[in-house]
Amino acid sequence: MITLLDPARIDQVTTFARSVFNEFVAPFNSDEGNLQFNANTNAEEMRKRIDEGRSTVFTYVENDKIVGMIAGKSNHISLMFVDAQHHRKGIGRQLFTTYLTHFDPAQVTVNSSIYAIEAYRRLGFVETDVEQIKNGLRYVPMLWTRKEFTS
Repeated sequence: MITLLDPARIDQVTTFARSVFNEFVAPFNSDEGNLQFNANTNAEEMRKRIDEGRSTVFTYVENDKIVGMIAGKSNHISLMFVDAQHHRKGIGRQLFTTYLTHFDPAQVTVNSSIYAIEAYRRLGFVETDVEQIKNGLRYVPMLWTRKEFTS
């Protein structure tokens, strides 16, 4: 089930994000980048971003355990993770659909980790530039654009 992050679960969601990051994303980054991610992904920072309106977080909870999450603002995804045992089961798509329903953006950007490029492509994102490195974190800028249907 997908819901807005329950403030009582901030510690749980940051632990979840760090765990998935360390498994799938950290191997592509420098030590500096991994330290940067961990410094910016803690309960205090997440609570601050939420309280200041800089981030909205949705979680996918199964059997009282977080197995997926997406965080961002109206037109930019800052974090999206799905537990390894739940990859390729539609959870990322459901989280993204919830994000789209909540914000209704015309376009969405994301700085995709090297690992997640294919997952974002399956959601309709396209690369807008070559691989970048900032503060030791490797990423590829990507863009999703709402398709307008005409009759």
